[in-house]
Amino acid sequence: MEISVSDTGKGLNEKELEKIFERFYQGDANSGATPLGFGIGLNLCQLLVRLHHGTIVAENRKDTRGSRFVVCLPLGNAHLRDEEMVTDQADAGISLHGCVAGETGMGTEEKPERSRTNYRVLVIDDDEELRHFLQENLSACYQVDVASDGEEGWRKTLSGLPDIIVSDVLMPGMDGIQLLKEVKKNPHTNHIPVVLLTSQTEFSCRIKGLAQGADGYLEKPFRLEELNVLIGNLIGNRLLLRGKFSGRQSQKGAVASVELPDGDKALMDRIMKVVNENLGNSDLNVELLAREIGMSRTQLHRRMKDMTGMAAGDFIRNLRLRQAARLLKTVRSLTVTEIAYAVGFTSQSHFSTLFKKQYGVTPTEYAEAPSGGMAGGIHPPLCSDGGTDLSCGSSEMPSRKE
Repeated sequence: MEISVSDTGKGLNEKELEKIFERFYQGDANSGATPLGFGIGLNLCQLLVRLHHGTIVAENRKDTRGSRFVVCLPLGNAHLRDEEMVTDQADAGISLHGCVAGETGMGTEEKPERSRTNYRVLVIDDDEELRHFLQENLSACYQVDVASDGEEGWRKTLSGLPDIIVSDVLMPGMDGIQLLKEVKKNPHTNHIPVVLLTSQTEFSCRIKGLAQGADGYLEKPFRLEELNVLIGNLIGNRLLLRGKFSGRQSQKGAVASVELPDGDKALMDRIMKVVNENLGNSDLNVELLAREIGMSRTQLHRRMKDMTGMAAGDFIRNLRLRQAARLLKTVRSLTVTEIAYAVGFTSQSHFSTLFKKQYGVTPTEYAEAPSGGMAGGIHPPLCSDGGTDLSCGSSEMPSRKE
C-alpha cells in the first residue's frame, strides 16, 4: 500500500532531505519569528511506519512546485513477528517509546546510572513534549523545574535561583537570547550557567548566543548523554570556585589560582565592603549583610554557598577570627578581650571558644607563639580578589564597640 501526501508550497531544501526525519530537527522554514514545528511529528511518523516494516521518503515534486511524502506499507501480516501482533489480551497502555527504543534507537534514551543530587535544573521550552521529555530524563539526576516560555522562565529564575538553566532559543515573546541577556546582566543571577538548545545551526547564530555569555550550546537533535555531561561539567566548574573566599585556598602555591566571573567578583566586592565597614559592629549578621547588599537572606545564602562553600554567617565569623589573629600578632598593646570587642564579639569567652576551635590554641597561646610557628600560620581575612590584604582596602583597625 502506498500513501502519498503532496503540497504546492515552495518545496524542500535538497540538503535537508536526509535530516528532516531526525528528532528535533527544524529546517530553514522554521527559522522565522514563528516556528512551524519542533521536529517531532516527522520523526513520530517514521517510527510508526518502521513498526509496520514500511518506508517513508520525502521528495520535491517534478510536475509542479511543492513537496511529496510517500509512505509504503506491506499488506497483510505475514511479515510481522508474533510479538508485533495485537491480540485481545494486549496491554491497552503499551507505550510507543517502549516499543520503539530497542528497534530504532530513536525512542527515550536509556538513563545513565547516576545518583540523584539536589542540584536544581530549570528547563525552558515552549514545546510541551520536549519539556516533558527533558524533565522526565533529567529528573533521574537533578531536581527539575520547567517553564513554558522565556517570561515564566525568568520569573522562576529570580524566585528559585536554579543551579543551571537549559533553554530553547526560538520561543514566542522573550526568546532564549533575550532570557540569556537578562540572566547575565542581573547581579543576582549572572552566576547561573545557561545552556541553549536550538536548531539554528548557522555559525552566526551560535556566535550570537556565545557572545551573550551562553555557557553551552547544543544543536537539535542532541543526545541526552551529551546534555547530561555538559550539565555535570558546568555544575562541577561552579563547585571548583567554592573555597575561593572561604580560606581553604590560603596556602600559597598549594592550590592553583581560580578566576571568578566578573559577576561573582563584583558581588564579593560589595560583600567585603559591607563586612569591612561593620567588622567591629556586633550587630553585623546575615540579615544586616543581606539588607546592605540588596538581596533576600535566602538569595544571599545560596550565592555565598555557591561562591565560598559556606553559609554567610560562617563567612562573617571566619573573617572576624582571622582579623583577630592578625591583631593578636601585630597589636601587643591590646588585651584578648579588647581584640574580641574590636572584631565584633560581645563575649570574650565565646570568642576564645571559637578561636580555639578555628586555630587549635587559645588566643593567648596564639599571640605568644612565634610568627609562623602555629599550625597553618596566620590566616588574615581574604579580599574579594582572593588575596590576603588584611584590611581588604581599609588600613584602619576596626573600632572597638563601646
